[in-house]
Formats: sequence, structure tokens, C-alpha cells
Amino acid sequence: MARRAGSAWVAGIGVVVLALAGCGAESTGSAPRAGGTLQVVGAEDVEHLDPASAGGVHAYGLNRVFARTLLATGASNNFDETVPVQADVAERVPTKENGGISKDGKTYTVRLRGDVQWDTRPARAVVAEDFVRGFERLCNPAAPSPYREYYIATVEGMAEFCDGYQEVPDDDAEAMAAYQKEHSIAGVKADGDRTLVFTLIRPATDFLNMLALPSAVAAPEEYDRYVPDGPEFRRNTISNGPYRIASYQPGRSYVLEHNPAWRAASDPLRERHVDRIRITFGVNDPEEVQRQIERGTADLSWDQPVPVAAIRRLRGTDGFTFRQVPGIAPYLVMDGRNGPTADRRVRQAVQYAVDRTAVIRAFGGPEAARPLHTLIAPGNTGYFEHIAYPSPGDAGDPARCQDLLGKAGHEDGLELTLAAHGHEDVAEAVKESLADCGIKIELRDEETDADLALVTPRPDWFGNNGRSALAPLLEDHPDLYVRHMLKESLNASALDRATGLWNQLDRLAMQNASIVPLVDRAVPIQHSARVRGARFLPPAQTYDYTRLWLTQH
Repeated sequence: MARRAGSAWVAGIGVVVLALAGCGAESTGSAPRAGGTLQVVGAEDVEHLDPASAGGVHAYGLNRVFARTLLATGASNNFDETVPVQADVAERVPTKENGGISKDGKTYTVRLRGDVQWDTRPARAVVAEDFVRGFERLCNPAAPSPYREYYIATVEGMAEFCDGYQEVPDDDAEAMAAYQKEHSIAGVKADGDRTLVFTLIRPATDFLNMLALPSAVAAPEEYDRYVPDGPEFRRNTISNGPYRIASYQPGRSYVLEHNPAWRAASDPLRERHVDRIRITFGVNDPEEVQRQIERGTADLSWDQPVPVAAIRRLRGTDGFTFRQVPGIAPYLVMDGRNGPTADRRVRQAVQYAVDRTAVIRAFGGPEAARPLHTLIAPGNTGYFEHIAYPSPGDAGDPARCQDLLGKAGHEDGLELTLAAHGHEDVAEAVKESLADCGIKIELRDEETDADLALVTPRPDWFGNNGRSALAPLLEDHPDLYVRHMLKESLNASALDRATGLWNQLDRLAMQNASIVPLVDRAVPIQHSARVRGARFLPPAQTYDYTRLWLTQH
């Protein structure tokens, strides 16, 4: 889930889609060639390997190759094509028209494909009860899912099941398995081997997105033997995707090889070309990862960004481009309840003062970022372009800022503190912007009692993602009406109604002026010269490993 950062209401917010075009050469051409080893290099292992416990972009990319979900989103270099939810293990996406969603919007019936199999000996079918087990494991006391709150707030009986599960010893696999057998989630039922029925507390226009989260996976009965995400589990993962984990050295490497039980005809979203995927950890320097990719000793970065200093040199080269990933640029957030920023005129002064062109330079230039003026970014549900605080060329308006400060009683300027949260270059750009209108900024590493904070949104899905991206930011907003409208938006029973409410909420939040949108970002990404078939997965911030193939082995 999007994480909170900062004061009671400062948190990650979600935005969707840049309107930035990808740059650089795109790998296309002849038919895929089978064979070879895809080399992925980076710094650190995932925190959690178990799909029930995993979260974050790198775990998403890894889990996608061996743990299939009910629904999913596709990989594409056109961001719009990656937003719609598609069927994965499900035969089709449930709708009211096809009878998969009840008229009152509270019952979802999902029919499973009959040809998805576990990599067991012998191979056996993935059945509905495996998905029931998967949802039950989300609230295990050993390593609970970071996404569980979405389901708790939405699925009937999930809260009660999860509350009871927390009383089970977190180091006793047998006790956890017994709890799951003796208790059930009222709103998650198997109707035979190939049908799942979900019952919701109330209609939720984003429930399909929840069924596409990486936690919405099946769990084979063998997983009952292990403490979730424990050492034994990590040595005994079972795949129903195109690759299986053949070798795992914690903190050092993964080797993934073909899953013999996988069939291409059973999987509408993945392919399988390379013989194996090797992920190697311990390379902590982004510059070194970049050198390895350019030398061809690595094909793709696992978790290290393309260095900003290298972007100018790489423009136009084979394998380098920018890809859209919504919700990854920091917003400038003010508490709005205490200190000078409790005065809306001060908050408005900050809005006018910010030089977005300086922030864009910090990210590598106009191909890497563009100005953002709204809480909701282009392409997201509820987006509509409006500029509440315009400035010439988006470079800030110091005169307007000074006028507002004067009206707020700060004719001689103002001193504020800013928590950078690792965004030092952006913080410096903001600091210089505010200095031009008489606001002196003291930068801090910690956010305690800071007047302003740079907060990076981390939405868990794209498109209709207000619950994931906006709610964590706005649920404790100082404006009561903002909080009320947030609740209305989340409880909307139809998408068109939700869209209108999110748009109104955006406008209201910008009038309050506590949140300063800065830029939409694109991710600079590089792959080696031998890689082809690159199709981007925004939730993973990398290319879909299952689609890649190599021109030379």
C-alpha cells in the first residue's frame, strides 16, 4: 500500500501517467529467439519473497514470473495499454454485462481457466480452493501482506478473519494451517474447482484492481507446511508461471528456469523465451550497474536507477529510453495546521513561489519530467487539467508570493524547515525557489516537526487508484470537507460517479493549498544491446522478464 510519511496526514499519493513520450531506440524486429540467460544486476534482495507477504516494485517484477494472479495488467510501451485490468488465471474479467458482477455491485463471480497447473510432481491443476487459501494467507501473523487493508476494508468477513489470525503464534506453521482450516473468510468462497465467489461489504469500483494486485495469487496446499516467507518457504516455492525458482541464495542471487508445467496457451499475458533469468545482488553503485549494462555483462538493472548525469550521453542510444510510471515524483506537502503554514496565504505563497523548471532539471530535463499542477495526474481517474497557481513559464512568481506573505504578516520574509526524504536535488531546487520570494529554508533529513516535506507517492495500481494513491494522503487532511469528499469518492457505486467526485476533490484540495504538485516523471531505463522484446511493466518499473529475448547467447 502507499505508505505514509511525515505528520499525521502526510503520505504517499498516487498519480497516473505522464503524457511524456518514450525516447530512444525501441527493441523491435524479427521473431523472438529462444535460449540464453537474461542477466539482471542490482543491490538488494526483496524483503519478502512469499507472494502473500511481498510488496514493492522489485517483488512485483519477480513474482510475476512464477506466481500468477486472478487478474493482471499487461506489459506495453504505451502506458494507456497497461492500465486496463485483464484476465490472468480467470477466464474473463467479471462485469455486470457478463453476469460476473451482481446488479447491486456486491457479489463478484470469477471463473478460473482449467489449464493452469502447479509445478508439482505430478503437475496438478490450480483450483479455486488454492485461491481461497491464498487470500487467507494475506493476514498471517508471521509476514502479513502490505495490501491486506484493501481487502479488509472491502471484503465481507475479512476483518474478523484477520483479527482472529493475529492470535496465532507467528512461528508455528502447523497452528497457522489449523487456523485457516478451522476458520473462513465469509466473503471468499470456492464454488467447485473452477469458480470463486467474492462478497463485498459495499460496492467498490476498484475491486477488480484489487484482484490484479500481486497478492491475489493462489497458494498450493504444500504452503501450509511452512511459516509464511520463512527460510523453508523460500527454499520450496512452487510455480504456476512460465519460470520457477531453481536456485536461491538469500541476499546473493536467484536463478529462474523453465517451469515444465506451464503452457503458453493457458497464459494470455506472459511469454517465455530465455532459458533462464539470473538476478544477482550486491552491486550497490548505480554507475557500476550502468557500466555493466553498457559493456554487455548485464542486461538490465534490478533496482538501481540510470544515473541522472548519464542521461544526456545516453539519449538516442540503443536500449535507452524513458518509460511512464505514474506516482513516483515527490510532492511538496505542508501540514496546514501548525506554525506559519496554518495560514492559507502562506501556503498559497509557497504554491506561487515554486520553480518547476528547476525541479525538472533535477530529474534530468524535459524528457524526464514535465510540470504538474493538479493533485491527480493525467490519465488517472478524475484528472482534468486546471492551474490554480499559474506562474510565467512554470518558473515561479516571486512577486505574487511576496504579496501574499505581506498580507499574512511576513513582510520581512519567513523561515521554514523542509524534510527532503532523500530527494536532495529536488529539495535544493525548492529551497532556491522559495528564497527568491523571501522564504528561507532549512533542510532536514528527518521530518519531525518540519513545516514542509517532500513526499513520494507510491500507488499500488494505476487508473482507478484513488483508494491506493489519494486516500493515504487525504484521509487525515486538516480540511473536514476534503475528508468527507474522499469518503464519498471511495464509496461511489459507479465509475462515472467516482470520476466526477475525484475531480471535485482535486479542485478542493488545490484550493486548500496544502499540497504542491511539482512534476510528472518518466523513468529513464536502459537494457543491453542484445535484449529485444522490451515491454514495460509500470507496477514493476522495469520490463516484463517473460517477454524479453536475446539476439546473442
